[in-house]
This record gives sequence, C-alpha cells and structure tokens, in this order.
Amino acid sequence: MEAAWVLTNIAASDYTLLVAECGAVPRLVELLESPDANIRHQATWALGNIAADMPSCRETVLDHGAVTPLLAQFKEDMKVSVLRTATWALSNLCFGKLP
Repeated sequence: MEAAWVLTNIAASDYTLLVAECGAVPRLVELLESPDANIRHQATWALGNIAADMPSCRETVLDHGAVTPLLAQFKEDMKVSVLRTATWALSNLCFGKLP
C-alpha cells in the first residue's frame, strides 16, 4: 500500500516517465487484483497518473494489460471513490486514441 502511494505521488511529478520506465507499471497492474480494495484503489490512482503524463507512458500502461483489471474494479459493491478513480484512469488511457 505504502509503495503504491509513493509511486502515485512520484507519478504526479516531473518524474512520471522514470516511474513508467523503472518497472513499476507491471507491479501496479498486478496490484489491481489484490484482495484489498485500498491497495487496488492506490494502484489505480498510480496508473492513472502515469497514463496522464505523456503518450509513451500511456502506451506503457496499455502494453502491460491494465485495461481489463481496471474494468474489473467496476463492481456493484465498490466504493464510489474507487469507481471515480477507475473511471478517471480509464479516461487517461483513452485520451488521444482513435475510437
């Protein structure tokens, strides 16, 4: 949880590309399948920050298969805050893409 939180904050800075290139993205995608909703939420937020930075970062997140586990966050019993973050992260992944 704490590591994902740190990566979320770093990815919201001028060092987003470094986070994307250092191998954090596949680990964050793995965290989207955690049984802990708080960990999934934090990983979603981090991936959204990475995807929002630049096209190459967005492609890195897409290349590591984040879409399906992000879509899996949309569950009936999920907190609204998690749904908002997942929607935002998905919108960052779709930005600039052809329909």
